[in-house]
Amino acid sequence: MPNIKLFLGIDDTDDAASRGTGYRARQLGKLLTDNKLAELIAITRHQLLLHPRINYTSHNSSACLDLCVAQETYQACLEFCCEYISRTRVPTSDTGMCFATQEDINGNIRHFGLQAKVKVMGKDEAQKLVGQEGIVLVKSMGTGEGIIGALAAVGLRATGNDGRFIWLQGMRELTSSVYTPTELQQKANIYEVQNVDGVAVLPTAKILVGKWVRPILKENHAVLLVHEVKDNEKFEWCTVPKETVQKY
Repeated sequence: MPNIKLFLGIDDTDDAASRGTGYRARQLGKLLTDNKLAELIAITRHQLLLHPRINYTSHNSSACLDLCVAQETYQACLEFCCEYISRTRVPTSDTGMCFATQEDINGNIRHFGLQAKVKVMGKDEAQKLVGQEGIVLVKSMGTGEGIIGALAAVGLRATGNDGRFIWLQGMRELTSSVYTPTELQQKANIYEVQNVDGVAVLPTAKILVGKWVRPILKENHAVLLVHEVKDNEKFEWCTVPKETVQKY
């Protein structure tokens, strides 16, 4: 039987004193892999609207795990995720989760994610939408407001053009050093290295990679952004500042 492409959106698991949702997403992805319940492909972070009417911990971002799940472990994978998030969430949080197969996600779900970046969305809107589309939303205690961000994360990930990667195999193991795009592809599954105008640099170019490496999601690929460096014998390009990546 073919494997299932599963997106798992998570939002609002933390408080100001605890580890963030991105950390929980990475830990969950590792446990799913270790327990042979799913293959973790990537994790992306998606920025949502900042507004006084929205209760968020720090930045109002949500995370989406990109998973490959076998048919026979699909239900066990969902149950494991629910148990883990329920057990590790901060008691004062309003955690929500969204499970969606690639086939489930259509234009309505993607539109909801895009709207959540510019408009205050409600739980009723999210629940009504998934009732029509067959996607699973899980409220893990609290008010369940997190289902809004969880659904938005899935929709935004499905657009293929939003957010940045917070986990790729080998990405966090990159050291501050000089690499070529070919080496980055081999070491960290980075599909392409581009300048901020969207032009790919040569596969043999020398790139200084800093400590904070976060490719963006562009056309369903992990793309690392760089800017040109003049008059340097050791490298021709350098990864863009953190502030530039945070705009995505």
